[in-house]
Order: sequence, then C-alpha cells, then structure tokens
Amino acid sequence: MPWNKDTPLALLSLDGGGFRGLSSLIILERLMLEFNAIYPPPPGQQWMPYQVFDLIIGTSTGGLIALLLGRAGMSATEAKDTYLKVGPDIFTTDQTEYDWFLSGVPMFDSGRYEKIVEKIIFDKLKIANAPLIPSENLFCRTTVTTTLKDQNGNRALLLRAHSDSTDNQGNLVAGNWTITKAALATSAAPTFFSPLDFNNRQYTDAGAACDNNPTLLAIAEAGYIPSFSGNKIGCILSVGTGDNPGFDLPSAPPNHLLPVPTGSLQSYDEAVLSETEPVASLASVFHEVDSWNVQAQEAKNGWLQHVKDLIKYILGYATGSARVDFTMRMGEYRNVYHRMSTPGLTLKMYDASPAAIETITTMTELYLQSPTGVAAIQKAAQVLKTRLQQVNSAGRLPNYETFGGKIKFV
Repeated sequence: MPWNKDTPLALLSLDGGGFRGLSSLIILERLMLEFNAIYPPPPGQQWMPYQVFDLIIGTSTGGLIALLLGRAGMSATEAKDTYLKVGPDIFTTDQTEYDWFLSGVPMFDSGRYEKIVEKIIFDKLKIANAPLIPSENLFCRTTVTTTLKDQNGNRALLLRAHSDSTDNQGNLVAGNWTITKAALATSAAPTFFSPLDFNNRQYTDAGAACDNNPTLLAIAEAGYIPSFSGNKIGCILSVGTGDNPGFDLPSAPPNHLLPVPTGSLQSYDEAVLSETEPVASLASVFHEVDSWNVQAQEAKNGWLQHVKDLIKYILGYATGSARVDFTMRMGEYRNVYHRMSTPGLTLKMYDASPAAIETITTMTELYLQSPTGVAAIQKAAQVLKTRLQQVNSAGRLPNYETFGGKIKFV
C-alpha cells in the first residue's frame, strides 16, 4: 500500500460509446493539463493518469481506454493520438446497418481489430501477447467489463488487470488472458464486432447489461481490493462519450467521505437496479419483444434473435449511463461524484470519418470552454491535487520502471 488509510481513493469510470471515446480522451487530456498546471511535477516529467487514480474501470471503448491508461501506462494525449490514428482503420466497412439487419453479420472485422490492438500494446510495452495481469500488481488497478453471450447479457462480469481482488462471482481472470483479449471482450458490441470466443465461452460488450457507465461497479470493485480496505473514497470521476447536460451537486466537507463498500458486487449492483425506473422500462420493452413468435422466425437464420439482441443492446446503452448518473447524484457518494460528458454529442458510435473527428473535437472543446466545462475541470483537478498531495507528503509517489510489473516508489 503506497499510502496510509487516511488517504482517500480516486476512481475513474469510463463509458462505452464507440469512436466517441475520442471525446472522453479529449476531456481527460484537458483534465491532466489542468492538473499538471496546478500541481507541477518534477522537472522533465508529467503526471500520468495511472499516478493520479487508484482504480480505472471502463466498458467497451471505455474499457479499451482504461487498458491503455492503467495497464499500458499511456498518457491521455498518447491514447488520444492512438485513437485518431487507428480509429478509421478499425471502423471501416462496406456494410450498412441495413445489411447487418438482414444478415446478422457484424459490420466490422474483429480480426483486424485484434491485430490493431495487439500492435498498439506491443509498440508501447515491447511485449508480445502481454498478459492482462502483470507479474506484480500495478499501483493503479485496472478493470474492464464484459458479459457472456449465453447469458443474454444480463449481468456484467469483470476482467481485472490485478490479482488481489477477493470477488469470486465476477472474477473471470485466468492466467491466459492478455491485454488484447480483454480489449476484444469488452468491445464486442452487437452489430459492430463478433463475440470473443475464448476459453470455451463467448464474451460481448457489457453495454447490454446496463453497465455502459460502470461507475457503480468501480465503487463495488474498490471494496474487493484488500489494500483499499479502510480507505475512504475521495473522488469518483465518471467520463462519458456524449450525453444530456448534467449538473454538479455541491461538495461536502472531507469528513463526509464514505469508506469503500463491503459485501457482494452483485448484490450492490442489483440493489441499485431495483431502485431505478429506466431498468424497469427496459425489462418491460424487452419482455414484449421476447413474446414475439420466435418459432416462426427462427427458421430464417436466427434473424429475430439478432434483432432482439440489437434492441436489448440499444435500450441497455441508452438507459445505462443516464440511470447510473442519476443514481450517483442522488446516492450516498454524491458528494465525491463528478461527471463530465460532452452534451448533445449524438454521432453514430462507429463514425470515424474526418467529418466526425472534427465534430467530436469541436463539440468537446466547446463544452470544455463553457462555464460548466471549465468549472468541472477545475473542480476535479483540485480534488485530485489534494489527494495526490497526501500521497506525496509521505514520499511514496508511484513511478513505474516498466509495465511488465516492476514498480518503484520515489
């Protein structure tokens, strides 16, 4: 443990949203620039997300970003530049949504995506087939969400880049998971990519499990890490890929910080689900879809099933982020919760065209230059500064030698 129990934890949660993850990275880049400005690093260095956050969790494109920042040790700028470089190569297809609707064949080439991700990881770490779990647990714990296709996406499961979680129900990590395989498992959204066939199971994007915004899972996951036990949560930063304008509740004094939770991740998430209206609506709509005449349609190459999968994914994606955001703002951790997402960004999730890149960049910059965006960045940076000052005061600041697993504290 690199600091004492009086040091509050900082958690980063990253939404899914396809290529619109570029917006999340622009926001994080601005946050890190602000943070480096108000808390200057040692000469010739810069603070990195893996030094600032104790846990990074993501779904789908947010999962890929989490792996780049937390497991591969990229800066936000490096990850953003990577997205700009490879996005158009990943999201290229001759298919249309109509083609997929008729055939059920994914729009994008999962094999090409795998090769691209593997090259990104190798270029950064210089390790072929780099394992998801390094030889020693890294300072920043990294987790991505996925779900099992044969369970109809009803429950998010976690792939962890650390070995010290005490969760048994949601822990899928085995010795043969690589960073690349984890990226594929969290990104395999229906219509976009094929499910990941691995270890005799099929894994898909957890957006359909209403965990497109994995903030609640981040809180629960912190409770499963023994070295976090007894620490309070001082900052929960949730970064979206575009949604409706939000609002920020006033912060409470430090003595209002709450400790990491205890108990079952599944029971914690289910308790939240049972209290939120959008999920009930999702269940009722999908129940109606499920009542269609399945037997009459299954003869047509499973056409109905892939339509149902799409409906469930869209509904889960649409309700998930807003549902979690509302729950966090009204819940017990509201005083340490910060949400940043570009309002009104509604481009197609797979559009990586030059026009889309310009739109995403322009809209995100306008949000960050607005009074709401400026205040959100300044507030989050100040909270993170206070936290890192407490870590640094003990002379135990994390600095990585290699993301193969060796760590030194300086």
